[in-house]
Amino acid sequence: MSSTAVLHGPRAPWRRRLLAVAASSALAAGGLTVLAPPASAEGVCAAPVLVGATTTITCSAGGSGSVTVPDGVSSGVVTLDGAGGGSAADGTAGGKGAHLVATVPATPGQTFNVTVGRRGANGASSAQFGVPGSGGALVAVTTATGAPLLTAGSGGGAGGAGIGSPAYPGAAGGDSGRPGADGNGLVPDAQGGTGGGPGTAAAGGAAGTGGPGTDNEGPNGSPGAYPNGSGGSAAQGVFSPTGAGGRGGAGYGGGGRGGGGGRYGATGGGGGGGGGGSSLVSGTVSGSSVTLTEGANAGDGRIVFAFTLPPTVTAVGPAAGPTAGGTAVTVTGTNLTGAVLTFGAGNPATDVTCTATSCTATAPAGTGAVDVQATTAGGTSSPSPAGRYTYVPVPVVTSLSPAVGTTAGGTVVTVSGTGLDGATAIVFGSGNPATNLSCTPTSCAATAPAHAAGTVDVQVTTAGGTSAVTGAGRYTYQLPPADIDVDLTAQPGFSLLVPYLSYTLTARNTGPGTVTSATLTATLPSGASANTLSPGCTAAGSTVTCVYGTIAYGATATKTFRVPLGLLSLGRVSVSATRTASAPTDPGPLNDSATASCTVVSVLLATCP
Repeated sequence: MSSTAVLHGPRAPWRRRLLAVAASSALAAGGLTVLAPPASAEGVCAAPVLVGATTTITCSAGGSGSVTVPDGVSSGVVTLDGAGGGSAADGTAGGKGAHLVATVPATPGQTFNVTVGRRGANGASSAQFGVPGSGGALVAVTTATGAPLLTAGSGGGAGGAGIGSPAYPGAAGGDSGRPGADGNGLVPDAQGGTGGGPGTAAAGGAAGTGGPGTDNEGPNGSPGAYPNGSGGSAAQGVFSPTGAGGRGGAGYGGGGRGGGGGRYGATGGGGGGGGGGSSLVSGTVSGSSVTLTEGANAGDGRIVFAFTLPPTVTAVGPAAGPTAGGTAVTVTGTNLTGAVLTFGAGNPATDVTCTATSCTATAPAGTGAVDVQATTAGGTSSPSPAGRYTYVPVPVVTSLSPAVGTTAGGTVVTVSGTGLDGATAIVFGSGNPATNLSCTPTSCAATAPAHAAGTVDVQVTTAGGTSAVTGAGRYTYQLPPADIDVDLTAQPGFSLLVPYLSYTLTARNTGPGTVTSATLTATLPSGASANTLSPGCTAAGSTVTCVYGTIAYGATATKTFRVPLGLLSLGRVSVSATRTASAPTDPGPLNDSATASCTVVSVLLATCP
């Protein structure tokens, strides 16, 4: 049998360069104009685009370039898409590249170098052998000195088909980090080559093995390069009508090339698929998340840098709230779009909604004074006095002094308890606020408001909430006292039938309050009796009791009664009167009684000085 050896090497690389320098623009924040941070990009990296607080630089496939970090940032989010592998001439698909998202530390002015490879070329149809696909080219970020930082593995190329009789399809290229598929063929006479091995974190992928063949054994593949190397792509001398091995995908460890197919007469085995390249994640920001999805991209490679200015917190309002949380808080600052808010380490707020300059959120439960910090893709805001929030305990009322006052208000009351500092209101009954508040953590002085007579609950409200109702916080409103001056006068009264002494019993209100009721009692000499009583007066034996209604401050009310005279009444006759009851309280007992005396000479003659 005759055979023809065909050499099939890698395609030539393509490269372009683009110089782009970002222009400065202005951002208005909090009334101040802030210049946008300058950034620059070269080669395959396009001009920076500034939207809000984020500068984005996109590096497209086709060569190398560099990115210069803008001012004001300390990190950047880098998204890499490894390139897909090319399809074989018969349409068998190449492998897909990785999708990698990572956050790297960055210093303003620092340079990152990039290499952004294209998708592997598809195999062209040939009448002599099965043409494989090429592996995806390298997609990587390095330091200015070339040290590897991030690499997204690229997919391996598909193995070429065996195009003899019978024909055998090509083998799929390996996705990033995975081996290429073994080639198809006739066992044992014209077997397919094995797939190339995947790149690893320590080496390039192993070369695939050529397929056994009765007439010709297929050529072996070639290993992938390391580090940040291309996939195996050394030339293979394949025999017509066999398939060549797919080329490996580039990566931190490049994938190995698949082995070629073996031949038996007019029957050829297919080549193995190229292995996928491995990915690298190095030097990321401590604690930041990394997303690596293998086998995600079938197209060209791409790298996108996103540099976001860190947020700042300039004010928190209100700056205090209850330990139970639940307070609606507005956080003001800069670069807050999309922020996560924490009230102290590891204590996130809920219901967060942000614009560039402010966030509204619900404070979580907490204790003490804490730092409110905002976290975005640009980092976490620094603690500052302007960002402090204080958790205030619910106030407690333990005593009142005095606990009694007049309905007119005006009494200065000392409220004792805990957590009283910063009280915003003290109420004496619902909706009845005190005035002239002055508070320390353990006591408040306040002027009681007016209120109807009765007992009310005194409650204190602070940023921590409102004190509970307790017996120690009960305050009693009383009517203002009213002092009654008792006066009793007498004068003789003569009648043809029955002579008598006439008495006038007067209650004078000397204030300061209004008398609502009063009872005065007159005591007569033993054996005497009274008649002709004013309404409201009653007589029982030698006692006369008179009841008075409302008496305004400064007003008087009088009642009268008579004591008849007889032969036994001769001599001195004395009648005394006393306040026996009144409301409100009578504060002055010295004027609560009076006496009227008369001298009876005969039933027709009496004198009352």
